[in-house]
Amino acid sequence: MFRWLDKAPHACFQANFPSALSAKEEISRILTCHLSSRFGAVEAGLRWPWALRTAQFRLNQKLIWVGCYRNRRKDGEWILFVGPGDWVPIWDDLWRRKPVIHTEEFLLVSCDIHALLGSVSWVSNIHWYFRGFRREGKKSVRTPDELPWNEP
Repeated sequence: MFRWLDKAPHACFQANFPSALSAKEEISRILTCHLSSRFGAVEAGLRWPWALRTAQFRLNQKLIWVGCYRNRRKDGEWILFVGPGDWVPIWDDLWRRKPVIHTEEFLLVSCDIHALLGSVSWVSNIHWYFRGFRREGKKSVRTPDELPWNEP
């Protein structure tokens, strides 16, 4: 289920804060401020116990959202992902249709987030991946531009 997540760009990074709670709040604040100044109106999304749906906004008439959560396997490591804000991909999964991916929008937002994370002094070790190609044993890459956007 959720095959659309296989082509949603993910960033993994280290964030050094005294506690996970302060990191969560700071990451959310920085992302929301940056995305709203870059793309316009940003709404706070849903907050789930396992993830923080940080921001939701429109880009080229498509709803995009950015979520972030703490990696359970590595202390101080966070995972951020960019995904579609509408429910179409979920219906595609249920009906076994090929999911619609907003590649152009995801690439633009990912590159922008990469520049933001690279400029923050307490963030390090940033790498990007698609969940689908990580499952195939492929490595992560240093920038979102290096992701295999056009591979099926």
